[in-house]
Amino acid sequence: MKKISRNTILLVSDIVKTAGKLLLDCIDCEHTYTDKEDGSFATEADYKSEKYLKENLSKIVPEASFLAEESGQTGKDSAEYTWVIDPLDGTTNFAHGFPYFAVSVALVYKNEPIIGVIYNPIAEELFWSGKGLGAFLNDKPIKISQEKDLSRALSSIAVPYRKVDCDDFFSLTDTLEHNVYSFRKLGCAALDMAAVASGRLDGAVLKFVSWWDIAAGIVLVREAGGIVSEFDKEAIGSGFSTCLASNGWLHKDFQRLLS
Repeated sequence: MKKISRNTILLVSDIVKTAGKLLLDCIDCEHTYTDKEDGSFATEADYKSEKYLKENLSKIVPEASFLAEESGQTGKDSAEYTWVIDPLDGTTNFAHGFPYFAVSVALVYKNEPIIGVIYNPIAEELFWSGKGLGAFLNDKPIKISQEKDLSRALSSIAVPYRKVDCDDFFSLTDTLEHNVYSFRKLGCAALDMAAVASGRLDGAVLKFVSWWDIAAGIVLVREAGGIVSEFDKEAIGSGFSTCLASNGWLHKDFQRLLS
């Protein structure tokens, strides 16, 4: 694949939407749980969605490798393109019937996300973007918010799975509590980033997350006019330790708080 096209993104979007329908088919089932080393867990729906995504995305870019939450890194280590997949971001929400979860897929070229698709099957909201092509919610273009006053900002924050991270988490929440208007702990980093891209949130503070949680959102936020970086750096890549997504106007203010 030499360039990104809307047709390619449309193909990816159709696959992601079908994976979202697979999740809905499972939402009222009695779930089976698989515990993971980081303190989180997966359900049968995570595995069904991931299997479907990998089987079908491989047809679009056959030379691409995969980095998926449940199966890890597969394919050629030398591959320039990588599909980065979270088949069910917000598993805890999903397992409890809380309607805030998503399928998230990014195509990454040499460590840079270039296609991002995030689907909320409950709301039937498809967020999609491609480098240089803009960001969209279903068929409508989206843009970041215009808030420039941190004291009026609405932010989200990621919640850690590991108990050892709780002190760090509470330190971050204390910082936000005293400096932004309000913040939300919603449990789905991909949708948090989509909310920044669409102007629903002014920022997202995402320290306790993985590459598959944010890769698609990076394209969305940037194409919508926002900024994504680490707390104390101007850039972000797969080896990140912190993630800050914002409308851009408030990015330096957030970084001063967080770093």
